[in-house]
Amino acid sequence: MASRNDSIRAEQAREAGAAATKKKHRRTIIIVIIIIIIIIIVIIVVVIIVLRKKASTAGNGTVSGSTSCTSNSNCYAGFVCSPTTKKCVECIDDSKCPGKRCNTSIGLCVSCLGNSDCAAGTVCNTSSFSCVSCLSNTDCTTSGAPKCNTSNNTCVQCLTNGDCAAGHTCNLTTYTCN
Repeated sequence: MASRNDSIRAEQAREAGAAATKKKHRRTIIIVIIIIIIIIIVIIVVVIIVLRKKASTAGNGTVSGSTSCTSNSNCYAGFVCSPTTKKCVECIDDSKCPGKRCNTSIGLCVSCLGNSDCAAGTVCNTSSFSCVSCLSNTDCTTSGAPKCNTSNNTCVQCLTNGDCAAGHTCNLTTYTCN
C-alpha cells in the first residue's frame, strides 16, 4: 500500500510540476505578447510623427504627395496652389511673405529679389536670395575693407599678400594686413 501511495504522490508531484511549468510558460507568453504590442504601438507612433513632419516640410505641399493641385485645399497648411504651375507653393505674391519677398518663379518667400530689397550698404545675392555685404570688389566702398571675400560675401582688407602694402602680409584667417 505504501508503494501505491508513493506512486500516487509521485504522480501528483509530476502533475503539479507540469501545471507550474505550464503556468510559467503562459506568463512568459503573455509578457512577450505585451512587449510585442508595446513595440508595435511605439512603431506606429514614430511613423505618425515622421509622416506629420514630412507633411509639414513637404516640398510640393500636396496632401496626396503628388506635384499637382487644383485648389488651396489640396495643399498642406501654409501652402497655396499656384494658379500658374498647379503646384503647392509657399507663396504666389508678397502677401504671404511678411517682411520678405515672394520669388514667384520658385514659389518661396526670400529675403530679396534685387538690391532695392536690401538695406543700404548691402546687395542681393540672387543665387541665395539673401542680402549680403558684397558680391564683388565694386560692392566694397570703404577704404579699410576694399576687397570682397566671395566665400562669405563680406568686405575685407585683403585676400592675398598683394592686397597689402609692401612688407606686409595678408592674414588669411582675419583677412587683414599685418
